[in-house]
Order: sequence, then C-alpha cells, then structure tokens
Amino acid sequence: MLLILILIAILTGLTLRIWRARQKLPNGPIPLPIIGNFLQIGYYCWKNGSIVAAFNEFKKQYGKVFTLWMGPCATVHIADYEVAHETHIKRANTFGHRYADGGINYIRENRGIIVSNGDFWQEHRRFALTTLRNFGLGRNIMEEKIMEEYRYRFADFKKSHWKNGGIQVNAVNLFDYLVGSIINQLLVSERFEYGDPEFEKLKHNLTMTLESASLLEGFSPLWLLKSRVMKWRTKTTLAPFDYIFAVVEKTIQKRVKAIESGEHTVSEEGEDFVDAFLIKMEKDKKEGIESSFDLETLAVDLYDLWQAGQETTSTTLTWACACLLNHPEVVRKLSSELLEVTGGTRPVSLTDKTKTPYLNATINIMGNIALEYNLEPVGPIPEVKTITPFGLMKRPPNYNIRFVPANN
Repeated sequence: MLLILILIAILTGLTLRIWRARQKLPNGPIPLPIIGNFLQIGYYCWKNGSIVAAFNEFKKQYGKVFTLWMGPCATVHIADYEVAHETHIKRANTFGHRYADGGINYIRENRGIIVSNGDFWQEHRRFALTTLRNFGLGRNIMEEKIMEEYRYRFADFKKSHWKNGGIQVNAVNLFDYLVGSIINQLLVSERFEYGDPEFEKLKHNLTMTLESASLLEGFSPLWLLKSRVMKWRTKTTLAPFDYIFAVVEKTIQKRVKAIESGEHTVSEEGEDFVDAFLIKMEKDKKEGIESSFDLETLAVDLYDLWQAGQETTSTTLTWACACLLNHPEVVRKLSSELLEVTGGTRPVSLTDKTKTPYLNATINIMGNIALEYNLEPVGPIPEVKTITPFGLMKRPPNYNIRFVPANN
C-alpha cells in the first residue's frame, strides 16, 4: 500500500511539473509522465512511414515551432527556415548553449569540442579550427592529402577488385578506410591498411555508439547513468564509448613515449593535431598560464573528432555512391562536365569549383537529402539557459532546441 502511495505521489509530482512547463512552451502533443511523447512519435512514424513524415504531421497540427517531450525532457522543435535563422544565426549567443547530459556527456564530462560551453568551448573550438586550417582545411594542402589517400586506395584498383569477369567492390568498406585514414593522418600522421584489426574494431564501436545507446541514455542525468540503478545497462550500451576513448588514450600515450624516446621529433608547428596540442600544452606551461589543455582533454578532443567525422562522412559517401548508381543520367551529365573542365588528363580540383555548376548542385542536393534522412543535423542540441522572448511567448529556461527536416 505504501509503495502504491509513493508511486502515485511521484506521478502526481511529475504531472504537475509537466503541466506548469507546458504553460510557457510552444504547443505540442500532451505528454505522459516519465515517457513523454514517445507513444505519439512512434504512432506517427508507423502511420506516416518515416520520422520525417511524422514531424511534418506535428508541424501541421501544432505550427512551425512545437514542443515534444523526450521522456522527462522538453525539446522545442523548429520546422521553419526563417525561425531557425533568427534563433541560431541572428541570436546565436542566446541559443548557443549546448545540451549536455546523459550518454552525450558520459565520456566528455563537459569537455571536448562538441558539447562543451562557454570559454572552454570557444578556446578548444578556436584551437581545433586554427590547427586544421594550418594543416590545410579549405586550402590546397588538404586537397593534396585527400587526393594522396585517394590515389593510394585506388592504385591497381581494377586488379585488386576484379572478380568473376567484372569489378566488384564493397563501397562501405572502401569509404570507411578512405575516411578513417584521412582522419587518422590529420590526428596522428598514420593511415590504416585494409584488414587492419584495430581499425575494424574501432569502426565497429563507432557504429555501435549510434546503434546501442537509446533515448533513455540520451536524456537521463549523468549521475543516474553512473549509479548502481543503471550500471547494469550502461555497462553494455555505453561500452563502445569506453572503447573509443581507450583507443585515443592509447594513441596519445604512444606518441608521448615516442617523443620521450626520441623516435618522434615535434617540429615547430607539429605534423598533426596531437603534435599541435602538445605544443600548446608546453607553451602554456612555460608561460605559467592556467590551461585547460592537458592529456585527458586531448583524448576527449580526439574522441570528438572521430565521433564527428567517421560515421557521418563515410555513410554520406556510401549513400551518394548508391544514389548515383541508380541515376545513370546524372552520372553521364557529371562525366560530361568533368571531362570538359579537366580534358580527361587530370583530377578535378577545388580551383575548378566555379566551372562545375552541375557537380556543385549534385553535391548540395545529395547532402541535403542525406541530412534529411539522418533526421537532423549531426551535432549537439542547443539548450536555452535564460528566459527568452520567442515569437509571441516567453520561453522558460533549461529547455532544448532542435531543428527538424519538415517541409516548409
């Protein structure tokens, strides 16, 4: 009897909390305590055939800005370009705080590049962008590194992939190694060879970070995930996160030992991201600056760069390849344009961008479609920390904002 009364009291408290919050939030379907709107989301996905169509249904019913409860957490969804531009471009400072809790923050603990906030985020984001820019991001140096890896992967391609009278290739495997090697070259100046067991295991765990964790991990408080109550589950579902972090820690220790033994010499600007980070650490130490740059933070930054770069890029390239195979007329037009620009004697280059409008349009369209089928932009969920005028209503603090690919 006492247990029933306690449960009733908890449910009543949660219901009142939701009711009060809904008074200051945009319209949306009525949530249930604990599970929020998961039932409605599941129903509309089943009814309409996809999550994209489900969000379009919510937009029709509740307007271009609506609220969905992911369990106990309120998330405000923007399904309109003008509103998204107003909130996240014109008023980026107000809406720039990143939501970081649960599985998102399991390894990071408010560090890294993706979900950190404030001065820490600005400092590490600036460092990452500056470092990658110095290594050629957006310049010919980066293009040369990518083309070097491309030439390496496609050397003797016909010979190595000729089977049963034709060329057979596993596009997923090809793009995984291509993207993974480019990332690793930037981070630690090393590439992966086909069949590398370490990369295969790393790739498997990167995939599992997207498949094993659920919304329960995503929206549960970090203290709850690390408690005895949830440890039985997180030990399994979040194991891939632990593995990836262990890999980057091992990579850092390998570099540190190589420097100490004289096997690796750090040049003035460094050969890769790890070198540049170690140079920054040493510089801050010499100048007596209280710095957030340490080996553990370096591990989190590398973890973020792997998480952000491998799966999204490889999956998009694989999907684009399959898409083009199903649209030979597009391939013919692309080939015609590229042959006209290059004469068939050299690879296409960034300097050709202004001369290849059809290629540019194809890349943009495929990117937009891939983004739509991924549901949302890959990245952190913004979180509003202050009471903010938004449309005709005042919005309460501590709610999350996310974009949805609903058609305008």
